[in-house]
Amino acid sequence: MRKLLVYERMTPDPITVSADTLLSDACCTMVDHEIRRLPVVEDGKLVGILTWSDVRGTLPADACSSDIFARDDIGETTRVGEIMTRDPVTLTPLSTIDQAAQIMLDHKIGTLPVVLDGSVLGIITETDLFRILVTETAGWSARI
Repeated sequence: MRKLLVYERMTPDPITVSADTLLSDACCTMVDHEIRRLPVVEDGKLVGILTWSDVRGTLPADACSSDIFARDDIGETTRVGEIMTRDPVTLTPLSTIDQAAQIMLDHKIGTLPVVLDGSVLGIITETDLFRILVTETAGWSARI
């Protein structure tokens, strides 16, 4: 049985931010695009990752409200680079889905940037792994 490779199921060309991005802007990007993770890129290379948990732990609960730009709070002065996880765990497009799952378990993380020569090609999350599990095991109960 052929192993499923990360590039076959990753989200290609994910939305990214720079380390200089205001935290409030990153938060709004996450809300607007309904995502929980943003790779942080400088000069085309991955330098970190910002997660919704990072944002939630730093900003007041209403920081992404409609009046965000009129406020002078932490989200308007803090830059992504100040709270991101630097040098995140990554994998390559030719890594297997099994390897991705094991890395996530070992590091207790929910996402892995997919990189090649330091450039972000995609991202794979625990949601992607659950989606694979559901689609790959569909019909098992009918065969048992």
